[in-house]
Amino acid sequence: MKTPYWPIQIPIEPDELLSSWLIRTSLENGSDPMTWTWYFWGKWRAWIADFDRHCDDEKLQRISFGPFNLERLRNATLYPTVQQLTTRELHPNTNWLWVIPQGSRNRERSVGMRFCPECLKDGTPYFRKSWRLAWNHSCPKHKLLLINQCPKCGLPISPHKASQDQTDICICLRCQFDLRTANTIQTSDEALSAQEILSHAINEDDSLPWDTKTPAELFETVHLILGLFQYATRRTDTIKKFREELGLPICMDARLSGHGIEQLSPESTSSLFISLNSLMKLGIDELIELFIETGVTQNALFRKSPLTNDTLKVIAYQLTTNENSSSSTRISTERIIKPRSKSDVLKMWEDLQRYL
Repeated sequence: MKTPYWPIQIPIEPDELLSSWLIRTSLENGSDPMTWTWYFWGKWRAWIADFDRHCDDEKLQRISFGPFNLERLRNATLYPTVQQLTTRELHPNTNWLWVIPQGSRNRERSVGMRFCPECLKDGTPYFRKSWRLAWNHSCPKHKLLLINQCPKCGLPISPHKASQDQTDICICLRCQFDLRTANTIQTSDEALSAQEILSHAINEDDSLPWDTKTPAELFETVHLILGLFQYATRRTDTIKKFREELGLPICMDARLSGHGIEQLSPESTSSLFISLNSLMKLGIDELIELFIETGVTQNALFRKSPLTNDTLKVIAYQLTTNENSSSSTRISTERIIKPRSKSDVLKMWEDLQRYL
């Protein structure tokens, strides 16, 4: 294998995604991203594979030289961060909790890069790893909600399609809108506070909310609670008191309320994080007491989720089950399967398209 080399070398910026650095490097060297990755990685369809999540060492070695050693390149992917957030195995071909999907068909994206227009103005423009992580709904520096599509044409942001005819990654390739001029919304202090608690918890095991022992235990518990929030937004009966106590909206992002936090818009995530922030101020006993007083049961909180850590087991032990829980937690062999409604099918199709 030839030693990789290119004449114009640009540094990997703090928190920069591997793909962002490769896009900028290819353009600086008079190439385009697709040709650049073909040269180093051959026929592998890199821009469909989402190598920002995980890129194996063999492929990283082909672009590793000088200051761009294997460890530095590996740290530009999401894998080292997400590995700390879950006890589950991170398989390259499955969805990962907390990672915003970038479903692709050929090079067309169904979900674009999130961005902060002020960050793109600030020095060298590039796309950050934190913008791919679902709990980051806002820019902590500029205190603005992130944007997840072109404000003018409404299509996903796709900097990987830049070329020598259009080398500015801040310009929408469809409508030529300058993303740096986009208007955005001031974020909520409460929502930003919850976001920053999670961001600071990575690599820190001290003083985590609810007596959780590790970042993985905290993030798994938060993910489950956010699922409860989404469940509450589309229910008006069983946990109405819980929804009203926390001020959760009804039918927030109606098309997506049945899906994971990874698929919500920054605005919807921010609205949930306002409520999350209030829960993060509670101790574990106070949290459980709130669940009990507002009618949250084991069935409502856990539903199909496994008890993956000690905190979840402590919570589950003290919550009651529904009166008919014995039948609701078992799959009956006599259950009649009925056709889904048209709206349910359309929702499932929209969900599937995000991963194609």
